Amino acid sequence: MIATTGFCRETSFKNSPVGIVPKAWDVVRIADLFDVVTGTTPSTRVQEYWRGGTINWLTPTDLSKLSGRIYIGNSERRITERAARETGLTVLPRGSIIVSTRAPVGYVAVLKEPATFNQGCKGLVPRNDETCSEFYCYYLLNTRQLLENLSSGSTFKELSKKRLQELYVPMPSFPEQRRIAYVLDAVDSAIEMSDKVIGKTERLKKGLMQTLLSRGIGHTEFKETTIGTIPKE
Repeated sequence: MIATTGFCRETSFKNSPVGIVPKAWDVVRIADLFDVVTGTTPSTRVQEYWRGGTINWLTPTDLSKLSGRIYIGNSERRITERAARETGLTVLPRGSIIVSTRAPVGYVAVLKEPATFNQGCKGLVPRNDETCSEFYCYYLLNTRQLLENLSSGSTFKELSKKRLQELYVPMPSFPEQRRIAYVLDAVDSAIEMSDKVIGKTERLKKGLMQTLLSRGIGHTEFKETTIGTIPKE
């Protein structure tokens, strides 16, 4: 559950179906805040559904590549408008939430661009402008184990539409939702920048190791050997 004490002015709390929350917060079901939409896969035998596709078609694999960030803008494969129309796929608007509900359960992202998705995901479309998708994206990411526990199936686990709709979530005021999401996004950005610095440092170290371990320091004459070029001495 998202820590709340650092962002809320309330000094008293209450027990709720999602645990202890500030007294000023409500607790509601996902279905009270979002329309839950299912997806499908257009037939791959119909080339007109895929060739020249312009509409994002997301899968759990696409969501798995986000590396901790919550926004997704592109999919590996795209479908055509004909595919969306003839297969009954709903094109979700930007700002909607995508949740992987099958193989595996629990990847979550906010759409930067309109998109459709396959049967391994479900879409959450906010019912009004007073729901911050980023806040609920972070909340669902933080309750991934709960989503897995609510899933069922023998071959692979799947979170049903009904169970997702009935999931209880906290509901702070809209301004507080936005403030919490802003702080968490800032942390994500800092982590991403740190990862980039670490990546550059690791590449620098690799280059230094390659140079120092084969050419040493201060040498000007080299020779070819069975292990490559090394100092003559």
